[in-house]
Order: sequence, then C-alpha cells, then structure tokens
Amino acid sequence: MKRHNPNQPVAELHNLHVIGEGGQELLHGVDLTVERGERLLIAGPNGSGKSTILRAMEGIVKASEGEVRLFGNSMNDLSEDVRKRLIRERVGVGFQTANLDDGRTVAENIFSLHDTTRSGRPDTRRTAEILLSLGLQGKLEQTTHTLSGGEKQRAAMARLLLPNPELILLDEPTASLDSDGFYGKKHMYNVLGYFAAQSGATVVVVSHDAEAANFATREVHIRDGLVDGFAPGMPHAA
Repeated sequence: MKRHNPNQPVAELHNLHVIGEGGQELLHGVDLTVERGERLLIAGPNGSGKSTILRAMEGIVKASEGEVRLFGNSMNDLSEDVRKRLIRERVGVGFQTANLDDGRTVAENIFSLHDTTRSGRPDTRRTAEILLSLGLQGKLEQTTHTLSGGEKQRAAMARLLLPNPELILLDEPTASLDSDGFYGKKHMYNVLGYFAAQSGATVVVVSHDAEAANFATREVHIRDGLVDGFAPGMPHAA
C-alpha cells in the first residue's frame, strides 16, 4: 500500500463503469480527479449515481470497467484486507444515517471505534474542541438512544473527525439537522470546514443542501451516471 505523495491527487476515477445488482449500469464512464485539500460537492438528481461514486472511492462498489485510485493505490489491485486497512487508517466515511450503537453511551460510540489520533494517543485539546463545537460535551454519558436525530448526526460527525482522516467522504451528512438554529446545517459545515482546514483533509460530499454548495470549493454535477458539468462552489469562511 502506497503512502500518499502530496503532489498526487487524493482520488482519481478513470472511465469508471459500475454495474448494479440487477444488471443496470449505474455509472457510464466517469472521469473525476479530487485534488488534495479541496472540498468537492457531488450534486445531481436522485438516482443519478452520486452515492455510487462515493462507494467506489471507498472500494465497497467495484468497477466493472475502468479504475479508481486512492492515494495512488489502484482499488482494483488491493486485497480486501489491505483495502479495509487503507480506509480505516486514512479515510473517514459518514452517511445520512448516523450508524451509532443505541445501546452504548455517546462517549463509547465516539471513542471505541478509532484511536483518536493516528499515533493512538488521544489529542485531548483537539478532542475537547470537537466535542464543544458540536455541542456534545455535556452528553457523553448519555445512552445514544436518548439523543435526537440531529444529535446523533453530530455525534457521528465527531466520531468521524477525531481520527483526523486525510480524506472525508460524506453522503447527505446534514439530513437530520434543521436548516436554521445554532447546531443546524450551516454550523455543521462550519465545523467540518474548520477542522478539515486545520488538518489539510480533503472532503467529498454528496448533498442537496444549499449549505453544502456554500461549503464547497468545487461542484461536480452527475446525471444518469455521467459527469454532466462543472460549476464553481462558493468560497466558505469558517
């Protein structure tokens, strides 16, 4: 498994075709390059192939033709064990559903799945800053099933940010949050932008939110499994 060359794109999709379980072609030859440090929004109508692109980057969805390269590694050539290690060590993945264990506390959910730094030693200052920024500092001992949908999504974001991933892949990460309010969609993207900028992380997000467009530095539009066009994202001030 290659270490990442800082002059090399974080992710590269070359002529990517993906066939779904029913034999339908979900992607029809997507070419896409994700540069280090950018905030890329993948937009498009439902069923257009946006989420399939994220899962192809993660290596869960396999190419039927073409190639996905992550940190210079061809996902076609990696064994499953090496792929999982690459994702675990260098990538943070978040979905519309928080995927927390409702029988455990917030702290257990946030801390148990990852070391909080790549060295395995907790960065207590950064951890406290993340928890405070997401409004979770007083909820760590609560059982997760007592949280609202928005609180669960914020806890999932904290769990994702704590290991300091180099690449963050997000699928509708603010779906359970209010458009307005202190801990709403805009605040979540502010937090994400701040900590991504601190660490130099690259972010790829699939979303319909207007706030995601404000967050992004670039947009890619997908339609019917193809890259439909490009539009500049609005610059974001964290």
